[in-house]
Amino acid sequence: MSDNRLEGNLGSTPFARVLFEIWQKEKSGRLRLLHQESEISLSFERGRLCVEKESFPEDAFADSLLKRRLLGSDVLAKCRAFSGHSRCSLLKAMLELQALPSSMLWPLLEGFVQESIYPAFDWAEGEFTFERKQFPAENIWLRGIDLPGFILEGIRRMENQGIVDAHLPSEDEILETKSPYYADSLELHPQEEYLLALVESAKSLKDISERSLLSRGEARRTLYALIILGLVAVPQPKIKNNKPIPEFSGMEMERILGAFNDRCAYILKYVSKELGPVALNLLEKSLDEVKGRLDPSLQRLALRPDGRIDPRTFLKMNLGISGEEGRKNFLRSLDEILGAEVLAVKRTLGNGHEALLVKNLEKLGETG
Repeated sequence: MSDNRLEGNLGSTPFARVLFEIWQKEKSGRLRLLHQESEISLSFERGRLCVEKESFPEDAFADSLLKRRLLGSDVLAKCRAFSGHSRCSLLKAMLELQALPSSMLWPLLEGFVQESIYPAFDWAEGEFTFERKQFPAENIWLRGIDLPGFILEGIRRMENQGIVDAHLPSEDEILETKSPYYADSLELHPQEEYLLALVESAKSLKDISERSLLSRGEARRTLYALIILGLVAVPQPKIKNNKPIPEFSGMEMERILGAFNDRCAYILKYVSKELGPVALNLLEKSLDEVKGRLDPSLQRLALRPDGRIDPRTFLKMNLGISGEEGRKNFLRSLDEILGAEVLAVKRTLGNGHEALLVKNLEKLGETG
């Protein structure tokens, strides 16, 4: 998904896989799904599902509140009239007229979005288009719906066994468990943990089906979820001559370090203009918050007074970074650090400063 625009067919790439790729590569933009007479438009910010003003079906949301008797028809009519007269969104009208408390509205938004998307996990055919796009901060009403947990729940609810069977490996294919950095954040059900442990000894799909206590359908659906989420995989063939994937070259590491440090220094400079000497302390706290999620090679790093990381620290890190997975985790961790610093800016200075900071950082180039 490195292109600005991505198109495909759900028959070849199931919806769950599309979502996982968007999350894994932290894409921002809009995903459109077409299935027979149905169409869904989803918005993403740095790989997280969000509710964005332009694509959110306000009328359908309002009708769902009416159906659940959370709003009366007379109250909804007043909200719609206020929205038209004031030229504001229907959600804004609901809050202005106190039809719903804000503490209630946001959980309802999240639940409505999730419930409206779950059926798409069962779509065996259809077209999808993902277009990269940046959304104005004020247009994002809800951010931060984490996709791995949502994908897991979506697959749990699947009824189309044909999709599951079509995207599982062959019966005799050997499987292995994986331990990606996000594994501990997934809240697996006991039966899912049971099947994951069974993969360690059963190995092939045929063996798992024969030895599992679960029904054949549930075992295959659970295994499908574990594969989509990267907890189970078919082992990759060894590289010819069993040579490991090379570590970062000195030149490549220097380029990555330079780009990363340029961004860190810029963030500190930006925050210092607004907050003064406490800026460094603010960014150090943001780093402490995410250290537990970083690649082990990055968990002892510290910021210098100029906001950068000591180059000697990176040289030591490079000694332990090899293989494709190691490189991915390392680069992902750099993005995690930058994301934490930007989030600290948003929390402290507000959405306007966050949007301006992100826009300026994009001009400095990518870290990886």
